[in-house]
Amino acid sequence: MKQRDLWINEYWNKSPMFFDQQKLIGHQQWQTWPDCNELNRLMPEGTQTLSGHATRFFPQSSIAEGASYYEEHIFSTGEIPTRDQNWHDFFNAMVWLQFPKTKSVINTLHVKEIERQADKKKRSRKRDALTLFDESGVIFVSCDDQIITALKDHQWKALFWQKRDDWWRSVSVSIFGHGLFEKALSPYIGMTANALVLQVGEHFFDQNRQVQVQELDQIISNKLKTENGLENPGHLTPLPMLGVPGWWQDNEQEDFYNNQNYFRPKRK
Repeated sequence: MKQRDLWINEYWNKSPMFFDQQKLIGHQQWQTWPDCNELNRLMPEGTQTLSGHATRFFPQSSIAEGASYYEEHIFSTGEIPTRDQNWHDFFNAMVWLQFPKTKSVINTLHVKEIERQADKKKRSRKRDALTLFDESGVIFVSCDDQIITALKDHQWKALFWQKRDDWWRSVSVSIFGHGLFEKALSPYIGMTANALVLQVGEHFFDQNRQVQVQELDQIISNKLKTENGLENPGHLTPLPMLGVPGWWQDNEQEDFYNNQNYFRPKRK
């Protein structure tokens, strides 16, 4: 049996990576783990699965073991199994609260893939990609072609240092993978995300952060529903998390980006 995790008061102040969660729940005076009822009160009104069930967090301990696969249970009931006192599941809940449309689409795509496969225990390449994004994905957004090229070509100094003044004005990163938030409690050199890249207009960066997140949720959910944007893990691009300006103190020095074991050049 997994040992229960320890709650960290105001964990959102530990790292700028939690900026969005600070805005979402920073007003909560939680001194210990919130239960599913408390989390459900934060669920955006009208949130539901694509199968039409209202989504809600539900104690994992109240679900019969082996009843159905995780994704199938959510799709057929709207209940999101959530373990008590567990950072991984807590951060999963935080992402559901911020990106409910995208999470619902990912759930549906998983179920469709499970139904299509003869062996349910064997994941398809598409399910691998969906899981990778769900666990360790970020949404990389920019209105600058050069910045997007620098990311895809692993030109890390160009992206993070030479274009440093453009960050958060014409390029931004939104954490989607709940596994990344768990890692952000104790960041380390080597911490790497898998980026889904979006090109947007300049107007995107004129909006407040709440509107930006809502727009991203709509864009990504539509993209996943209508396009073959995540057919395999190769559609995601590596992003060294500690290179993002403002997210790690040591990256304020240019030579931080000389570490090619972390900031790896693109394979030829």
